[in-house]
Order: sequence, then structure tokens, then C-alpha cells
Amino acid sequence: MSGNVLMKYLKSIMAVLCTFLLASCEISRVDGPVDSIDKVSVLDCYVSDENYRILQENKFSNVSVSVDIYSGQKKYDAQIEAQGAGARYFPKWGYYVRLKEGQTIEGENQFNLSIQSYDKTMIKTALASYIYSSAGFNLFHSSHAFLKINGNVKGLYVLAEKIDENYFIKRHLPVNELIKVVFGAKFSFSEKNDLKDNFEKKIPDDRNFNNLADLINAIDNSEANNLLQELGNYIDIKQYLLYHAITTIINNSDGFGNNFYLFKEKPNSPYKLLPWDFDKTFDPDAHLGFAGDNAIIRKLFQNDSCFSLYKDDLQNILNNYFTEEKLYPIIDSAYIKIKDAYSCDPYLGGNGISLEKEISKVKCFIKERRAYLLNNIDSFNR
Repeated sequence: MSGNVLMKYLKSIMAVLCTFLLASCEISRVDGPVDSIDKVSVLDCYVSDENYRILQENKFSNVSVSVDIYSGQKKYDAQIEAQGAGARYFPKWGYYVRLKEGQTIEGENQFNLSIQSYDKTMIKTALASYIYSSAGFNLFHSSHAFLKINGNVKGLYVLAEKIDENYFIKRHLPVNELIKVVFGAKFSFSEKNDLKDNFEKKIPDDRNFNNLADLINAIDNSEANNLLQELGNYIDIKQYLLYHAITTIINNSDGFGNNFYLFKEKPNSPYKLLPWDFDKTFDPDAHLGFAGDNAIIRKLFQNDSCFSLYKDDLQNILNNYFTEEKLYPIIDSAYIKIKDAYSCDPYLGGNGISLEKEISKVKCFIKERRAYLLNNIDSFNR
């Protein structure tokens, strides 16, 4: 073998060896940290090649496939499908998981794995949940989970309890009707408003929106000086004012015509609210002022007593719940819990996003938003 040929041969061998070593380093860099995640639930899922193909091909429809989930040294039998309206358009997308009857993860038999499309901290659900629940609202259970499918890292998710009949049974809450408010919902018939397009009837599972239509008619037609009596027959006004105040303070632009539930305890009860989906909360760019806009609040502000109650709610939340002393420890605790999983998420830490910088933005927003509202609340008028 000539010298030149020998050199070419050796270079080829070295190139192959280097490629192998680099590949080995890459596997170690990704898999090592994932294996060490111990502060959030790791869901290690396995699905057949055929079912995985079906799942990927049906990203934009609700087609479920069978999956084995290993978590905490236990095996779970489950069905999994794509989840989320806007989330399906992202490279990392959400899932709805339904475990075999009798099995639970984080205490839940059915749950969503949410990518939190607009929350780069993955912490806003914990913050918003604290405020709403402290003010007396029933909230869904949420935690964090790290997902792998067939060995491929999908990343960090918020595991969120599904709001359905079981939600009410677990809390011993009566429910006669449950409606989900989805994107673009309107609470007035002053413009075209096809209820079946913007509301989803969950309990009972039918297309009967007569009670909701009665609520919207009452919003349109109740006399301003008699709102508490007339409109109060259709919606819990005091609870709604409190919900609107919190939703405004945390700059949740997605929470006035979307992302909450209306439910009736009994057939003749007024509607109450269940807050839902918080990835757009604590948004410094929302600019909601002192009251986010929808037809409900515009009507309520026509009544002096309602407006006074609303200002009292703003003051109460700002004094007792939306404070640095209450919220910063929640952020710091969540940071410790998720930081390792966050760094292993190929779409978050693995994509160069700094959790520390994102958290700093949220803390800054809380401080500045609270100072602005407190300094200007006396001059707030309708």
C-alpha cells in the first residue's frame, strides 16, 4: 500500500471514529440530564410504530391511540391524542391522556399535557392558580411533567386536570350544566352571535344553549338601575366582578371571551365561573388598564353599586394576593422544581431560552403592574 493511499485510509478511519465519538457525546449530553430529572414526574411513553404514525398524521384531529406509560417505576395503560387549539400548530404540541379506569398519575385519571404556548417560564399557571384560589375560586389541579415518547424527548409540560363530571364529583360540587367558553365568544346579541361556534356544551353533552341565550339576553336588556336583581338571576354578579378584577390585574387578555367555564349548580341557579388556561397571564404587553373589555363588564359598569364592588375587588387583590411577598416565593419554589427539566427541553433551555431571564421579566412585571395600579386606582372611573 502506497504512502498516499495509507494516509487516505487512516484519515477515513479517523473520520469514522470521530463521528462515532461525537454522536456518543451528543447522546450523553441529552440523555444524561433527562435520566437525572427527579423533581417533576417523568412520563416515559411507548407506542407502536403504526399507532405513532396515526398519532402524528392526526395532529389536527382528536384521534386517540394506545400507549404504555412508565412513571415512578409503575406502568400505566392509556390512550393519548393531540390536544389544544393553537398548540397543535407548534413543533412541540400538547396531548390529552386518558388512563385505564382505576389508574391515576398525580391523582388524575384524565389530564392534559399543555405546552403553555405563551409562557416561556412554565410557571404562570402556578401563579394565577394561587391568586384565583386564594380569592375563593375552585381551580383545576396542575403540576409539571416531563414527556418522552419512544425514547424521543418531547420536553416539559404542565399537567392539568380535565374539567368534567369527575372534577365536580371529587370536590362534592353539584353541577347541572357546564359550558366551556372558547375563542371569540361574545356575550351580546347586538351583533351576529352563533352560540354553537364559540361555546362548547360539556354537561349535559348536548347542543342546548337556551340557558346561555337567556343570560346573553339579560346582559343586553336588563335595566342598569336594577342589574343586581335582573341580571343576578342569570349570573353570579359578585363572583364575576371578582373574576374580572383578577383577570385584569394579571393582564390575562385571553380570559374575557375565552378560557373559562360557566356552570350551574342547579337548573335555576345563576351561572358561576371556573377559570381555565393561564399561559397568557402576567403579560407585560397586554395593556388592559383597570378593566379588560367585554359585553358583561360594560353592562355591569352601568350600575354604580357594581362599579363600586369592582373597585373594592381590585384593591383587595392588590393588597392581599398580587404582592411580591406572596408571589415571588411561588416563583422561586417552582424554579427549583423545574430548572433541570427546563434545561433538557429541546424547545426551551435546549433552544437557548434562559429560565432565569424569563423569570426576571415576570417578577419585574408584578412589581411594576402593582405599583401602577395602586398609584392610579383612585382616579379610575368608568
